[in-house]
Amino acid sequence: ALAPLPVAAPGAPPTLLFPGSGERVAVMAAAGGATTVRLFTVAGRLARTLVDTGLSPGRHELAFDGRGDDGSPLPAGLYFLRATGPAGSSVTKLLIRR
Repeated sequence: ALAPLPVAAPGAPPTLLFPGSGERVAVMAAAGGATTVRLFTVAGRLARTLVDTGLSPGRHELAFDGRGDDGSPLPAGLYFLRATGPAGSSVTKLLIRR
């Protein structure tokens, strides 16, 4: 499976991110191949695609500058990070603080 790290258990608090401080999002790929890592708003709108390419198996750290795909800063709030790869997908909560 492909999992955002840390993997949030149901009911777990979201991972806090403070954009502008060199934030990175880590994912663990169990199998190599085509991978997407996308950030969605609570309304389900795509806010940012962090990865849309092949990844090798293992841990990968992805730079995140707190901006959306259009380049504008994302508002503070709750988001969902969805990682999808050949072995499956996983979702975790991220809270952006400004």
